[in-house]
Amino acid sequence: MKKIFFIAAFACFCLNAAADDNVVFREMDINIGARAQAMGNAFTAVSDDSTAVFWNPGGLSRVRSAEVSLAYNSWFADTSIQYLTGSMSLGRNSGAGAGIVFVNMGEIELIEDDGYMPGNTVRPFSLIAAAGYGAAVFDYYNDIMKNKPDIALSLGMTGKILLSNDGENVSHGMFLDMGGLLQFGESLEAGISLRNLGAVSAGTSPLAAGAGVSYRLMNDRINRAICAIEANYGVEGILKLSAGAEYAFASSFFARAGYEWRSNYQTSSGTLSGLNAGIGIKLQSFAVDYSIRFNGGLGASHAFGLTYIMK
Repeated sequence: MKKIFFIAAFACFCLNAAADDNVVFREMDINIGARAQAMGNAFTAVSDDSTAVFWNPGGLSRVRSAEVSLAYNSWFADTSIQYLTGSMSLGRNSGAGAGIVFVNMGEIELIEDDGYMPGNTVRPFSLIAAAGYGAAVFDYYNDIMKNKPDIALSLGMTGKILLSNDGENVSHGMFLDMGGLLQFGESLEAGISLRNLGAVSAGTSPLAAGAGVSYRLMNDRINRAICAIEANYGVEGILKLSAGAEYAFASSFFARAGYEWRSNYQTSSGTLSGLNAGIGIKLQSFAVDYSIRFNGGLGASHAFGLTYIMK
């Protein structure tokens, strides 16, 4: 528990330096995964699949089967995100994951300093590569006959490299993420993550931190349900508060919903801004996920994911 509090305090101290106008690589603050987006991005205390390498590397310790996931997330106009993630178990209490993210910022017309538009266009993009490891470091059994510990702590780290091309110049950065999951019994978990510690070629690193709690409402052979709440603070001092839930029937059909509030965006009257929803279908070794997010006057964004699970 003291380790979790130390990470949280360290995160708050570091993030004070991130809330300035010189922050670079804001695309590092993107949210990965159709499942997580459908739950309103309340995923730090849920992370148990290959996207944990970006959300909370401590969750890699919970991976039980090797999996590979390919996804596409449409943003606004012709901007989008494509990513590939994978994870595998390294034993009962540890796991590893890796991922590649391509951020396509669309086609942009160049404007000279004097306002003249010569008609030239550029297509800025960013490429992020990540690899992480998570392991259980502590557990406590009140009754040694139980299958699961009463208290368990998992910690993890992810290393990331970013290459950004704005159409004229290329810049890069190297980052480190740290995360942890603290389990209480069979239903309650708390998660915390500190993201994007590192060095950049210019400007200030886009530090961010998240902390959340998840609770399993049902967990039998037919019905499973989990709800989660989360707070994220980071790039440019933006605070994000999220809440989400997932219901699974027979481990084959999934329904998800969530809401995310951002301190830098005022919800327009009469819109569904911040509302997220999604569904998923799992058939044997394949899973398909879809999510939609409503962004007020900017319209809706969609995410599609395909996962292959190796049993």
